[in-house]
Amino acid sequence: MISYRIIILSLTTICLSMMMANLLTFNFCIICMTTDNYDYMDENLKIAKLNDLKSENDSNQSIQHAIVLFLTNRSQSSNQQYKQLDNISSQDIEILSIYSNDTIFYRQRIIRKSADYTYTSFEQSILFAAIAIGALLAILPISYSIQHYGTKKTFAIVMIISGISTGLCPLAASFGVIYLIISRILQGIGFASCMPLIGSVTSTWAKLTENGLFSGALTSFIQLGPVITMPMSGFLCSTSQGWPMVFYVHATITLIFLMLWWILYSDQPSDARWITAYELNLINDGKTVKTKQSDEKVPFQEIFQTLSVWAIWIAAVGNMYSIQMVVVFAPTYISQVLGLPIVSVGLTAALPTLLQFAIKMLAGTTSDKITSLSETAKVRLFNTIAFLGMGIFLIALAYTPANRTITALIFLISSTTILGFNTGGFFKSSTLVGRQYSYFINAIVQLVMCIAMLTVPFIVTALTPNGLSEEWYYVFILHASFLFITNIVFCKFGKGTAAAFTCCNGIPIDNTTDKQLEPVFL
Repeated sequence: MISYRIIILSLTTICLSMMMANLLTFNFCIICMTTDNYDYMDENLKIAKLNDLKSENDSNQSIQHAIVLFLTNRSQSSNQQYKQLDNISSQDIEILSIYSNDTIFYRQRIIRKSADYTYTSFEQSILFAAIAIGALLAILPISYSIQHYGTKKTFAIVMIISGISTGLCPLAASFGVIYLIISRILQGIGFASCMPLIGSVTSTWAKLTENGLFSGALTSFIQLGPVITMPMSGFLCSTSQGWPMVFYVHATITLIFLMLWWILYSDQPSDARWITAYELNLINDGKTVKTKQSDEKVPFQEIFQTLSVWAIWIAAVGNMYSIQMVVVFAPTYISQVLGLPIVSVGLTAALPTLLQFAIKMLAGTTSDKITSLSETAKVRLFNTIAFLGMGIFLIALAYTPANRTITALIFLISSTTILGFNTGGFFKSSTLVGRQYSYFINAIVQLVMCIAMLTVPFIVTALTPNGLSEEWYYVFILHASFLFITNIVFCKFGKGTAAAFTCCNGIPIDNTTDKQLEPVFL
């Protein structure tokens, strides 16, 4: 029989994943919203001067190019012979065959449905960054609400906001870009609640020996969100209902799981209706009564003077900027540069984060089982595998031509997958170094994540104004450089031992009695 706490763990993970999925809906739908839909027609046309064009051009490719230019230059002609070519460009014509009787067989691209919306690069950057704005504005209010009103009420309100704002995105888009930005900011409120919820649920519902399990499963929402969104969005965008259905379906699923979570979750296990006395004893075994948070002051000065803490924060910069670049812009790169159809884009964009989730679970378990290395050596090793590996694959991707689709996809997927080793790197170092104050160190990591969400869209759109493969080269090289530089700093100063500020009356925290893990209040 599945234990009640595992049900709570699973349901909370799903809710967090849906929160993340809601944030990513626009990242995929922007492709469907701003892309023209085409039909293709095969046509024949006799050209009187075809032989002249042939004689002026040597290769077959140059002949075809000359014919296309000849046709498009006459697309506005009053000559009825070329009337079918009105209002076309060279991108709309593909020469299929050239016959000896001065006749060509070509395929013409015709707009079946124009794009629903057109956004400038700056507007797209604001729409992407609006999530981070909402998260930054909501971090302190959500932390205050959890402390004073409890996790259940706070997270329920936040999920309602996330679900409703997601469902209203199509309507907001129809009113104008300002209203869509507001909806995106409201979606970002949900992101600010994720880390506090993870800390609260872990400290309340996990056994002391299950904190790793709860933390690992709950933090996997970052990987599971794209796995939910990308394939579903690719399928729904291709249906007759189109991209608005992506927002409606995500909103509906979010509110359904919220209702289940509200029924089953309690701020204290003792208040749960269906938990057994045996399991309640397991959860509470070894835990002490938590004193008021104000009773123990955070040693801010000592934390900010500790180099191993700064190594964690600097590593977070490289990690968050690189993963945000992939999560947010992978669908755009796969669609615009590699030219994959929408359905394939959804499946392909989800695969890297799904594989990263598997590597993350493997790396966390492996790191705990290795005994031949010190904790400091292990966190440096795993962080190097993650950062150096992703950086190398990004450089390889930068030098891969756009027409090498399979090779490019392999490098893109591999770069994201190998980053999963960060579980045994700076993420683990945060807990080992900070111990009872790791929630504050993680709060800064959350802040770095929000800043990355805010700035990455501007960086990428500034470097790729035309969406060309040559422009993406600089995006990949830049983020690979972030990874290399930040990993060097972490390997120099990062540690896997408790910092001096964790000592209590001169006794390291490792030698003190077990105490209740406190929620990660940001």
